[in-house]
Amino acid sequence: MNDQTKPKGRGCFFYGCIVSLIALLVLAIGGYFGIRYTIKAVVTRYTDATPQPLPKPQLSPGEIQAVQERFAVFRDGMKSSGTVAPLVLAGEEVNALFAGASTPQALKDRVYVKIEGDQVKGQVSLPLDGLGFPMVKGRYLNGAAVFKVSLENGVLIVRAESVEVKGKPLPESFMSELRKHNLAQDAMKDADTAAILQKLQSIEVRDGAITIKGNRPQ
Repeated sequence: MNDQTKPKGRGCFFYGCIVSLIALLVLAIGGYFGIRYTIKAVVTRYTDATPQPLPKPQLSPGEIQAVQERFAVFRDGMKSSGTVAPLVLAGEEVNALFAGASTPQALKDRVYVKIEGDQVKGQVSLPLDGLGFPMVKGRYLNGAAVFKVSLENGVLIVRAESVEVKGKPLPESFMSELRKHNLAQDAMKDADTAAILQKLQSIEVRDGAITIKGNRPQ
């Protein structure tokens, strides 16, 4: 695949959502447990020393390339002032985009999603070195989450409905607080991402697919 068909800028955006979730979890866990547990005990409870193997996209190499090229066409169309056809992605097609990511913050082998009805369900196995906390160096967050995704006035909204770590749900006492946070809030800090989001008409998760409509009327 040549440079023109590589979906650029996507890795940072999706990775930013996941890292926001992790950072909020660290804060929530610390606030919930307080002095009842040491930091080491919390790290041991919610992280692992090894990554968790995730499923692979159930698409052929040709199908994966086709999805990436379709994304590139949509991305390039968004840069113009003309009309661009909606981009519709099933869960396996989202995974195909992750599998083809080539940026330093790529999500290959780190995130796997399923779209069921109007929910995005994700399995994650993320190295925590990048968070900058010495206590999680060499550790991994292996878990699963359910997200609600929407677009409001050009702002992407991603909220965690539920989170499981090591097969156990996080306590409801701080899940209720976590649900109040938009995990995609940092997306608007990137000028290119913000410019594209401002152009979008809508992002809808429905019937097992994500539909992204571009170039809303000015």
